[in-house]
Amino acid sequence: GITSGMMARDSSNWIWVASWVGLSKFNIDRQEIINYFPDSKNPKSIPGISVPFVFIDHSSTVWVSVWSRGLYQYQPRTDDFAYLQLPVPNEKGYNTRAIHQDSHEDILLATDSHLYLMDSNYEVKKVHRYKGINSFWSDTKNGIWIGSEHGLFLMTSQDSIKDLTDEIGLTGFRIKSILGDDSGNLWLGTQKGLVRYNINGHFHHIFTIDDGLTGNIYLPACLKAKKGELYFGLSDGGVLRFHPDSIRLNDNIPKIVLTSFKNQKQKIKLRNISNLDTENNDKNIYEDLELKWFQNDLSISFVALNFTSPQKNQYRYKLENYDSDWNNTDQNNNNANYTNLDPGSYTFHVIGSNSDGVWNEEGVKINISILPPWYWNTYSKISLLILFGVALWFIRRYEKNREKLRYALQLEKVRSEELEEVDKLKTQFFSNISHELKTPITLITGPVKELIKQNRKEDKRYLHIIQGNAERLRSLVDQLLDLARIDARKLSLQTREIDFISFCRKIFNFYIPAAEEKDIRYIFRSSLLTLPLFFDPDKMEKIVNNLLSNAFKFTPRGKEIEMHIECDNAQVQLSVKDSGTGISENDLPKIFDRFFQADISHSRAFEGTGIGLSLAKELTELHHGRIKAESTLNRGTCIEIILPIGKEHLSPEEIVADDTGVSLSTSRVGHYGKSTLADLNPLPSSHLPTVLIVEDNEDMRGYLKLLLAKKYQILESDNGELALQVARDVIPDLIVSDVMMPKMTGFDFCEQIKADMLTCHIPILLLTVKS
Repeated sequence: GITSGMMARDSSNWIWVASWVGLSKFNIDRQEIINYFPDSKNPKSIPGISVPFVFIDHSSTVWVSVWSRGLYQYQPRTDDFAYLQLPVPNEKGYNTRAIHQDSHEDILLATDSHLYLMDSNYEVKKVHRYKGINSFWSDTKNGIWIGSEHGLFLMTSQDSIKDLTDEIGLTGFRIKSILGDDSGNLWLGTQKGLVRYNINGHFHHIFTIDDGLTGNIYLPACLKAKKGELYFGLSDGGVLRFHPDSIRLNDNIPKIVLTSFKNQKQKIKLRNISNLDTENNDKNIYEDLELKWFQNDLSISFVALNFTSPQKNQYRYKLENYDSDWNNTDQNNNNANYTNLDPGSYTFHVIGSNSDGVWNEEGVKINISILPPWYWNTYSKISLLILFGVALWFIRRYEKNREKLRYALQLEKVRSEELEEVDKLKTQFFSNISHELKTPITLITGPVKELIKQNRKEDKRYLHIIQGNAERLRSLVDQLLDLARIDARKLSLQTREIDFISFCRKIFNFYIPAAEEKDIRYIFRSSLLTLPLFFDPDKMEKIVNNLLSNAFKFTPRGKEIEMHIECDNAQVQLSVKDSGTGISENDLPKIFDRFFQADISHSRAFEGTGIGLSLAKELTELHHGRIKAESTLNRGTCIEIILPIGKEHLSPEEIVADDTGVSLSTSRVGHYGKSTLADLNPLPSSHLPTVLIVEDNEDMRGYLKLLLAKKYQILESDNGELALQVARDVIPDLIVSDVMMPKMTGFDFCEQIKADMLTCHIPILLLTVKS
């Protein structure tokens, strides 16, 4: 047969012997012995003298494992050895721990760190990373069993290796050798004794020195003889030989008895009434035990009446009505302890086995009653239950009242916060709207008065100011009226089929001067040249105007604004993208809320009422479309409207006859003047007094300049920071400043002027529309 270990017979009747002092082979018929030793002059000689084992495969090839040098193939023609190179790089000079050939001619080779699956030509088919493999055993029904330093494994295919160690209860066992008998058992040599594992029943039995063995520690050396005898190598140098059929277990069911019962460290005598029961006189039956409520610490000892290797007896016990599972113990700790048991009825049940694992499943029981204290009788329980119920009712009533009060306070708080928020929005709205209305009104009434007084060439400039601000005022009032109509559900669509690309392009062109003044890269993109679309031109103009004016308002000088139109078969998308200040994540969901403004400080950089985007959203939804926004703080914002194509979504009342042309009423686009010191402020060269005008609104700044230019030399600035520099460089005679400005309010500007020794003497006149 094929053997693996210290000795093997080849096809030429040579017996190979492996040892830690060299490799030898001898022929009994010839009475000849040949020893193999390392030869430095012959590179193909055996490389070392420490040979753990020799292996002969099905093709009669002899393989020799050399410690720390790897696996070598004996070459009979040249009488030398060839090294088996493995594919893993760090396996050079490997230790071969075990080798095995199965019935399919496949080779299993285990090294210190890997398990190789090879074909009969020793070509590697699969590599597994496993350490500490000691032995193999083929089972034609189940697969290949693998014993290792980490337990027992089963290989059912080249890709499937299952760890059975914990499942069969062998945790902590290092399996050195494996043999199988003819009855479906595996015999495992371990560091804790010899284990017999039944493959079909999945149970095991451990044999140790207590069972008559000469040793408990086994080596990775074993052999199954032709007649079924098993040989196992022991660590003390001996060999264990036996036939599996000769092993007989002790099948006597042991009787279980209680040997001691202690309560509060006082021993209580138990009365065995087995002899009084003629039907059960072969069993141990104990009289029920009744204890006081304070006798609730128990210690119970028990024993199995088995005298063959009694130290291997096993026990399981539980206290019914207390333990949920069985407690396992052995002969060295054959007692159970319980403390602070509550009054009640219990049953202590213990079962046991003999040294070979034959269990007395019935075991022995004793009923134990722990009586309650006198104050825990039925009347006391009822009284306590009534008191508890009354207390619970009062507590529940108190908690319910507190919950009502808490809810009322919370509701009041929410209402108060809502009112406060509404009041804050109203206050902010009217504050902003007053600024938005009073400024154009001032710019209208002032020039009108001047025109009444005089008739000069400057009239045309005054008229331009009047026209632009009147249009701004009209647009603002129109937006407020539209919001009122939307709230009253009186705003309806009057759609006609119009070229949407041309329409948007015209509005886009209105803002070209503003883009040139702010040096903004202004881009119009469209995937189509024309696009007939049903929409209300008046309302669509307001939508597009609000998107563009919002982009110009928040885009600094030198940046980029892009209008992009594209469409598919069902809808058209119009987006306006800027590279301005952007909107924070917290404010982005609120930008379409009515009257909402992300920056409500006096020094906000951009004017507004908080109704433009809200109106754009309402008008877009009136067109059966939707609007959305994306923004990154300090990088820019993109607002997109999506409108359906066709007229199926429109009611007949929303479509009018296309009998009129389309005229745009886009209000004058605000100018964004340059704010560099060189452009705004030439150095004074006149004898007239110098006035520095600080105003972010270009029209208001120009109007003030027209009023004062006759008697004063004028310097201009559109923000407080630039004005500070001008004031320190020029030292004007008077400063006229707005209060609400970007970057720095008029109050902060005034405070810094007065704090500077160079400018503290300059008088300052503050202008504001705030009440």
